[in-house]
Amino acid sequence: MAFRYEDLDVCKDIQALILEIYNLTSNFPSDERFGLTTQARRAGTSILLNIAEGSARRTNKEFSRFITYSLGSVTESHSIMKIALSLKFITQIQYDSFSIKAENLWRRLCALRTSQST
Repeated sequence: MAFRYEDLDVCKDIQALILEIYNLTSNFPSDERFGLTTQARRAGTSILLNIAEGSARRTNKEFSRFITYSLGSVTESHSIMKIALSLKFITQIQYDSFSIKAENLWRRLCALRTSQST
């Protein structure tokens, strides 16, 4: 593949989480279109965009920094879904499913970051 990030297995999980975010937010109230919906989608896409950008950096240390940014976006996405649950935009079952996927992604990104520091 032409780009380093495309060879990372974790990117498939990131893309799946992004799709889930888009699916969940498609049911948010229309008055949230420029609020929580947009913020959730931007946070989700930032996970992958930071991995892609970081993978083009010259050193593993630089890449590791961008993985840390991606971890921040995973956390942001998770907290947005927690807010969505509180506002009853999503169900507890939807939140629990999302949360498990976000936590698994968090662990995989932490492992990737650790691998870049060796």
